[in-house]
Amino acid sequence: PDQLRDITFVQWALAALCTAGSFWAVGQYDRLAHMTLGTSVHPRHAVASGAASIALGQTLGFGVVTSALARWRLLPDLSIGGAARLSAFVSITFVAAWALGTALACAVLPAPGWTFWPALLGVVALPCIFAALFLWPDVKLAGHRIPLPNLPLAVAILGWTLADTVLAAGTLFVLL
Repeated sequence: PDQLRDITFVQWALAALCTAGSFWAVGQYDRLAHMTLGTSVHPRHAVASGAASIALGQTLGFGVVTSALARWRLLPDLSIGGAARLSAFVSITFVAAWALGTALACAVLPAPGWTFWPALLGVVALPCIFAALFLWPDVKLAGHRIPLPNLPLAVAILGWTLADTVLAAGTLFVLL
């Protein structure tokens, strides 16, 4: 309790700004996912429903399922299957971008020695992944076409993931 009282108003305000920025960034994942999946959802609605869905998923648990149900409720024109595809797309692309961002950070910034080889693998994989996205716009799995983000969208997903991660870390930093 004493530590909470030691946090100044400026720190709370900075933490709130970083948190708002982080949620705005996570909303951008949905905007990009809607673009990739070809839904007719307006970008403003995509960002708002994405931020709310991810917040609910992170708060309540079972992120992919909870956020899919939230997206389905918040976007009435989207089917439950469409909401599930959207949630899976956002989750998978976030984790992939986060792993690549972490690999880049470990390769460039001071990091524990054991991170060298995984970071090197990530740094080498990055151009290969981007080349694959350029060459193959979708994959077929069990007879279903799964669209992949094109190269500019993949770069944007990586950028928004890094922005979200830095802002979330900023929230913790100013409070600690």
